[in-house]
Amino acid sequence: MALHPSDRVELVATDDPYTRLRAGDRGTVTGVREVPEPTIDVHWDDGSTLSVLPEGGDHIRKLPGDHTRTHPDPASPTPTTPTNPPGSPAAQLR
Repeated sequence: MALHPSDRVELVATDDPYTRLRAGDRGTVTGVREVPEPTIDVHWDDGSTLSVLPEGGDHIRKLPGDHTRTHPDPASPTPTTPTNPPGSPAAQLR
């Protein structure tokens, strides 16, 4: 499974007994590294930034076509959408 920054993923399972993440939690990939071991950096919607270690017992799946955060990052600009057109009060908050 090839993942890239901005891809949306869902946690399927983890062997980490100390994480508050649970199967079904979603996040956005922020980076992918192969060295020293395969690691997928994820900014989870609950605010966690726990990385995924596929060879360490973590399993995620890529969400098809889902690039919308369910909990928007307050630091990111408000996107322009049909319900939030340029010039609208929300779009001007950028």
